[in-house]
Amino acid sequence: MTQKQTSFWPLLRFLVLLSSVGLTSAIGCGSSGEFGTASASGTVTLNGQPVPDLVVTFTPKPAAGNTNPGKSATGRTDAQGKFTLSTYSMGDGAIVGSHQVAVSLDGPNPTPPGKLPDNYILEVKSGSNDFEITLSPY
Repeated sequence: MTQKQTSFWPLLRFLVLLSSVGLTSAIGCGSSGEFGTASASGTVTLNGQPVPDLVVTFTPKPAAGNTNPGKSATGRTDAQGKFTLSTYSMGDGAIVGSHQVAVSLDGPNPTPPGKLPDNYILEVKSGSNDFEITLSPY
């Protein structure tokens, strides 16, 4: 009888270890933490003219009681002032919901040629979104 009890413990340890590995793997393979995105693009203008070479950033605003609103989306304006936002992969859009919008230039002088109002908020909705962002002169 002592022989059977002794052989039982290694089996129990193995099963506990196997269960722990399985549970850890299941937790690790869950959701990647990505939020749902929607197609988002638009045009930036100043005095009716397109503004090229700007970085447009949409930063999600947290919902009530949520401390993790998700990742910001960015895009760069082309010669026609048009941009397409990307969050997780190129051109996938922005997280659905309200966003604080900012524009900047790359390089040593990050100040764009115009400005947005303070607390400029846009809403990204499910589906396709096309935004017209108008900068004001300084």
